Amino acid sequence: MGPTPKILVVDDEPDLQTLIEARFRKAIKNNEFQFIFANNGAEALKALENDQDLNIILTDINMPVMDGLTLLANIPKLNRQYKAIVVSAYGDMSNIRSAMNKGASDFVIKPIDFNDFETTLRKMIDEYTRMRDATRAQLLLQDIQKELDIARVIQEAMLPNSLAPFREEGIEIAGKMMPAKEVGGDFFDYFPLDEKNLAIFIADVSGKSISACLYMVVTKSLLRALSRRKLKPLEVISQMNELLSADNKSNMFVTGFYAILDVTTGELTYCNAGHNPPYIVSNNNGIQQLNSSSSIALGVTDPPALPYEVRILNLKEKDSLFLYTDGVTEAMDAKGELFGEKRLENILIKSGNASCSKRVEEVVAEVKNFASGTSQSDDLTLLTIRYK
Repeated sequence: MGPTPKILVVDDEPDLQTLIEARFRKAIKNNEFQFIFANNGAEALKALENDQDLNIILTDINMPVMDGLTLLANIPKLNRQYKAIVVSAYGDMSNIRSAMNKGASDFVIKPIDFNDFETTLRKMIDEYTRMRDATRAQLLLQDIQKELDIARVIQEAMLPNSLAPFREEGIEIAGKMMPAKEVGGDFFDYFPLDEKNLAIFIADVSGKSISACLYMVVTKSLLRALSRRKLKPLEVISQMNELLSADNKSNMFVTGFYAILDVTTGELTYCNAGHNPPYIVSNNNGIQQLNSSSSIALGVTDPPALPYEVRILNLKEKDSLFLYTDGVTEAMDAKGELFGEKRLENILIKSGNASCSKRVEEVVAEVKNFASGTSQSDDLTLLTIRYK
């Protein structure tokens, strides 16, 4: 039950207070209403300044010191929400119209019909309550939006942006993450393990927004911690699954692809945990989808239903590794058709000699063009690495 509505009654007739208190005696006793009385507009303004809960106002128009119209003209200066009812003589439409223009929401006619007055009063209370609640909800949404904006900036800052010390080795990398909402569960990462080995990871957390983002942070932290121990890809993936599966009350999971690239030889050792198989894009415009097992995603069960497997291949000069999340292939157009692997493969074939950054932008542009007119339904992330 909410607080008792407070009604400010502004009228210079001494009998009105007695009549109102007698008419609403039971409602006052039951805390349905609380009435505050003022003799003129000046007293009413002081009462409003001193009590922020006075937001329903019943005011006469003709009063000494400060009349009702002047009072209505001054209330907006207090910067508060309110609902006002004016009391006027029958036929005084000019003053009633002026009062409505100054912010009054309704009126009652003298002599006051208390049945009509109570109906009007309850209606004003309901309207004010809805207006107040709507404003509170809007302010809450604004606060949430500010927090989400901060979270988005933090998430973007967590993406890697440095290739040192591998630029001298001729390694080129470009990536892009586009969450469906302010923040998301997709992410990619790359970082040196030593002077010749580069760790590469891309992942897709189940769900979207805040919960997926939090799970993403946990996954990324585990990845970095385990990788720094110089474990092999199979060991990293297996231990990540064990840790994410333990006490997983949220029932969330994450698909991931983890690889280590030897930048001196081009040897790529990788392990796939239920993620979309990446592509190798060769310098002669050919593409090859990486062979990978159908192992289960991370965090579902430990041990996994299907054991994780490690695979090894050698990148040739100027070959590129292209990784992505299913937000690319499962993007839908207005008819509900999926973008699909075939469209992605055609773009990769055409972009064989393109730089990594250009390839990423071309794929993003094609997906956006395909899904034009529809809202983004899933996080979309791409990462491509060229071995020179």
